[in-house]
Amino acid sequence: MKTKLILSILLSMCTLVGCQSTDAQTTAPEVVPSTVQEETTTENIPTPTGVTVGNIAQDFTLKNLSGETVTLSDYRGKTVILNFFATWCGPCKAETADLKEIYDETKDDVVVLSVNLISTEQGGVDDVKAYIDDQNVTYTVLLDVDNAVSDTYRVRALPTNIFINGEGAIVYRHIGEIDKATYLTYLANIEEN
Repeated sequence: MKTKLILSILLSMCTLVGCQSTDAQTTAPEVVPSTVQEETTTENIPTPTGVTVGNIAQDFTLKNLSGETVTLSDYRGKTVILNFFATWCGPCKAETADLKEIYDETKDDVVVLSVNLISTEQGGVDDVKAYIDDQNVTYTVLLDVDNAVSDTYRVRALPTNIFINGEGAIVYRHIGEIDKATYLTYLANIEEN
């Protein structure tokens, strides 16, 4: 008899709980008036300025080999290859010819700003000028006299290449030597997006 009584109580409880559960499911969800909701899009979220992929590239101004000032943001609207190098760096030397060819082929659409870490050069500016003349470099070479730009961009190894799209955003960062095919792949991907 106790068993029947317990079963009866359990059955009653399950029925009550089941009813409450069903009632809760049929209740309409709370509707938030549209005046309270705010649409969020990527258009109204500013992209931060910085030195990592996805950031708007940190602006800087350096002098070129002729002593003229060059500012990164002046090249908005064009793809920029920001190349950090030194004349004593073997991998930098190896990629100079490829970088020159790429610049000569794409100079209407692509800007090459090659930043020399001048404080690491034993012969100073004279070494850089001799190297550029010897290599017949036609792209812009900038002098980072106090390493301020290379420090800002966290350059820890040479060469380092940073690819910046026309909107000024950093799209790729490549540490180490790049061959021509890899340069062209990066540039094609930037062009597609």
